[in-house]
Amino acid sequence: MPGTGSDDDFINRAFGPALTQVGATLIAVRPEPDDLVNGYRRALDQAAQLGPIVVGGVSIGTAVALTWALQNPEATVAVLAAMPAWTGRRKTRRLPCRHGLPPNLCAPTGWPR
Repeated sequence: MPGTGSDDDFINRAFGPALTQVGATLIAVRPEPDDLVNGYRRALDQAAQLGPIVVGGVSIGTAVALTWALQNPEATVAVLAAMPAWTGRRKTRRLPCRHGLPPNLCAPTGWPR
């Protein structure tokens, strides 16, 4: 799912070729500007009706994907998180870490130290 500064075309161009190489089908969600987060949630709910899915996003799309995955673990195979919205100063990234994000992913860069 795109961040606020991008769209489904960006997601297709950025991630489509690599996902196609590994046999994955990418469904890039078109943002609904007037209902962004709920639109993403609806798209995830709809996709999961067919079975467990890999969820992912960029920036706010990552935050929505992670939240949905934590709330729907039985429907989630994996999470692809690019440029999470909370990456940065410690006080801005505490909430995801308190809600199940592994401690090694709470480093300032988002990668294990």
